[in-house]
Amino acid sequence: MIQTVSDNILQNFSKNAEGQLCLTFSDPAYVSSEIIIFERKDSSFHAVLHGASHFIGYATPGLSGSLKHNDEIVLTAPHYFSGEVHMRSKISVF
Repeated sequence: MIQTVSDNILQNFSKNAEGQLCLTFSDPAYVSSEIIIFERKDSSFHAVLHGASHFIGYATPGLSGSLKHNDEIVLTAPHYFSGEVHMRSKISVF
């Protein structure tokens, strides 16, 4: 599980059954992020959406080490009508 600030945009950071890294959002707008940025110095995630960077939460120490070996991440959120939306995005680690 992850920690986030007040609005809880990022609900979960995990690996799926196929071993892919996944971010689960409470807001479906974030699944269309152009890129996900991970800052190693403070374990924070930022989503670039519509040309602006948005802080979305922090990674757990156990999985944050896996980020440097991946260049893609699965983004998931609930769909407005039913089910879930799944998309992929590039991830950049700094």
